Amino acid sequence: MTTRITLAQRIRDGGAAIQAATCGIIRLAPNNLVERPWGGLRMLDYKGCAPLPDQKQATGMGVGEAFETAACPSDPESAAHPSVAILSDGSEIALPDLMACAGALVLGPSLYAQCGEEIPLLPKTLDIAELLSVQAHPPGNTELYVIIDAEPGASIRLGFRHSIDAASLRAELNAGRENQLRLRELLVDELDPNALHACLAPLLAQRDTGAAEVTAALRPWFRPGTDAADI
Repeated sequence: MTTRITLAQRIRDGGAAIQAATCGIIRLAPNNLVERPWGGLRMLDYKGCAPLPDQKQATGMGVGEAFETAACPSDPESAAHPSVAILSDGSEIALPDLMACAGALVLGPSLYAQCGEEIPLLPKTLDIAELLSVQAHPPGNTELYVIIDAEPGASIRLGFRHSIDAASLRAELNAGRENQLRLRELLVDELDPNALHACLAPLLAQRDTGAAEVTAALRPWFRPGTDAADI
């Protein structure tokens, strides 16, 4: 029996196949999907994937992101969800592996000289069905958002309404984080994080939610013997 050697295997082995595989457009698999607790299910239809109508109920997670081009092993997110290139014979190869074999051909000599075997961008498509976490990045790690579609009543919050003092804001954020950690210590160890998210997300999406309402929602998960003075 003759075993067919795929184009992906020939690329990994080196040789002339590398040049052929990198000519023209490199097609990437569209299903590089990442679950997030705030994600919805519209991404599946958008990407032409099989619908999973009970996913949120079963796992507590929706499909929050699609990593469109992920080939940056030095970035933890990209490394955890690498894109897959579909070659002309239907065989597949992880995009970082293709870059390792043919990075100069994929990027061109100028960009390859700057970036090496990595693609230093991570374009994503997001389906945000619930309150998203605050997005902040260190200098040099920038983001650009393009809104494709939005349901009636959807909103995006950008920056601050009034001028702020950076030092005061940093102190408030650090104090808030310390309070979160202290609160977590009062909760049972076996707490399901997805259930916790499902409980708190609707409350935290409302600007006027108070501490008493959050405490009441968390009460089923407090350790035995926890009283109001501990909270």
